[in-house]
Amino acid sequence: MPSTLMEYAFKCTKEEKDLYMYYFLTTKPGESTIIFCNSIQCTKRVSSILEFLKIPNWCLHSKMQQRQRLKNLDRFKKGVQAIEGQAVELGGNQKKQEAAAILVCTDVAARGLDIPNVQNVVHY
Repeated sequence: MPSTLMEYAFKCTKEEKDLYMYYFLTTKPGESTIIFCNSIQCTKRVSSILEFLKIPNWCLHSKMQQRQRLKNLDRFKKGVQAIEGQAVELGGNQKKQEAAAILVCTDVAARGLDIPNVQNVVHY
C-alpha cells in the first residue's frame, strides 16, 4: 500500500449514508472523487441526489450505451486534469474554487479504469 494512501470508514445507518456522502463531498471542494455503488439503481439514485443538491457529477453503469459511457468517462478525466492543472498552478496548497469532478459508477468502471490523480474513492 502506498505511504500516501489514507483509508477511512464511516459507520452509519442506511438512512444516514446520503448525509455522510454529502458531508464528505462538501469537505472536499475542488477535488476529484469516484463513488462506487453496488447496483445500477443505486448509481442512478446517488447521481440524482447529487444533481438535486447542485453537485455536478457524471454517471457510469452497464445499462448505458457504450458511447455515453465513454463520453461521461472522458468528461470526468478532463475534470480531473483541470483540477490537477489548477493545483499545480496554485502551488498545491491554496483553496481551489473550481467545481469538483465526481464520477458515480458501478463496478463496470472498476475493470481496467486508469485515471491518474483521482484524489478520493468512495465505496458507497
